[in-house]
Amino acid sequence: MEKVTSPISRPVKELVTGVIWNMSSCEDLKQSIIDDAAQVIVNKVIIPHSGWHPTNPGETYWSTVFRNASGVLRNASSAGEYARRRLRCLNGLPEALLHTVRTAVRVNAIGTKIVENCVCVLRNLSYRCQEIEDPLYDTRAPPTQSSGQARIQASASKGENLGCFGGSKKKKEGYSVPKGTEMLWSPEVVPLYMALLQTCSNPETLEAAAGALQNLAACYWQPSIDIRAAVRKEKGLPILVELLRMEVDRVVCAVATALRNLAIDQRNKELIGKYAMRDLVQKLPSGVHQHDQGTSDDTIAAVLATLNEVIKKSGEFSRSLLEAGGVERLLALTKMRHRHTPRVLKFAEVVLVTVASRRAPPTVACPDVRRLRPVGAFPRVAQAIRECACGKWPSISGPRDRE
Repeated sequence: MEKVTSPISRPVKELVTGVIWNMSSCEDLKQSIIDDAAQVIVNKVIIPHSGWHPTNPGETYWSTVFRNASGVLRNASSAGEYARRRLRCLNGLPEALLHTVRTAVRVNAIGTKIVENCVCVLRNLSYRCQEIEDPLYDTRAPPTQSSGQARIQASASKGENLGCFGGSKKKKEGYSVPKGTEMLWSPEVVPLYMALLQTCSNPETLEAAAGALQNLAACYWQPSIDIRAAVRKEKGLPILVELLRMEVDRVVCAVATALRNLAIDQRNKELIGKYAMRDLVQKLPSGVHQHDQGTSDDTIAAVLATLNEVIKKSGEFSRSLLEAGGVERLLALTKMRHRHTPRVLKFAEVVLVTVASRRAPPTVACPDVRRLRPVGAFPRVAQAIRECACGKWPSISGPRDRE
C-alpha cells in the first residue's frame, strides 16, 4: 500500500490498484485486504477522486485508479458479515460512494465501470442492514405488523394520496439529516436508485440498484419500513414493474425479489397486485419451450414468491391471477419436473394452494382450482407451507462478487 500513498506516477498507481483489484477476487485474501488496505484505499483514492467533502465538494475524477479502487471494495464487500461491518465503519465511505453516483446521474455518466462498482458496494453494504442494530434479527419470526407499519397505515387513512403507484410526500417532524452509515438505508437513497433504474442501460448496474432496494426493503426495522414507503411515494413501483419486461434474466430476478419485499407494505401490495399481476404471470413458464428459454429457476422462484405475497390474503388478487392465466401456468409448471428444481416446483405448489384457499368468485369457472382445495392435492405441500410460515420464501440476496 506504500505505492498507493507515496507520490509516484499515475501509471504506477494504476498498475498497483489493478493488481490489488485482481487479488481481491480471491476469497482467501479478502479479509487481509480489508484489514490492511481498505482504509488507505478509501482515504487516498475513493474520497479524493469522488470529489466528496463535508463542506466543500469538488470535482469527480473518473480515473482508472478510481475504477480499480472501487473494484477492490466491490469484491471485498462480498466477504460476509466481517467485511460489511468493517467497511460500513470507514469514515466517509458511504458519503463518497453516494456522492459519486449522484454526480454520475447529474452529468450523465451512469454507464461507467466506476458507477457499476460503487452501486455494487452499496448493495453489498445494504445486505442484512438490520444486523447493525440486531445481529440476530433474522433468527426470530418476522413481526406480523410493526408499530411503524401501523403508523404508516394510520397516516394513509388520514388522506395521503395514493394515485397510480404513488403518493404524496411529507417531511417528518423532527427530521434530521442522516450521516455516515445511516446514509446507506436512509429514504433519501431511494430517488437515486430509482434514477439509475429508470435511465441506466448497464445490466450490472441495474441489477445492483434493484438488489440494493431488495436488501433495504427486506428487514423489519424502521428504516426498512421507511424505504418501502419511500419507493411508493417516489413512484418507483411502475419503474420496477417495467423492468420485469427486460430480457436480462438477472435484472428481472433482482426486480422481482425487490417487489416481493416491497409488498410487505400493505399499500405496496395492493398496487403491485393491481398493476403488476400480468407482468409477473408472463414471467412464468408457459409450457412452450421457445418462449420459456432464458428464464432461470432463480427468477421463476422470485416471481412465485412475489405472487404468493400478493395473493395470500386477497381474494381479489387471486382472481386477478386467474384472469391473467396464472393458474394454467402454475399447473403446467408443476408438471415440468424434468426441467425445474425441486425448489421451484415446491413454490409453484404453494402458490396454487394459496389460490385454492381463497374462495373462487362465482363468475370465474375454474374446476382445476376447485380440485386444488384439499391440501393433500400436491405432495410436500404441507411442509412447504410450514417453511413459508417460517419466513423461508426468498427475500434478500446475498452480496455478489463480480468484476
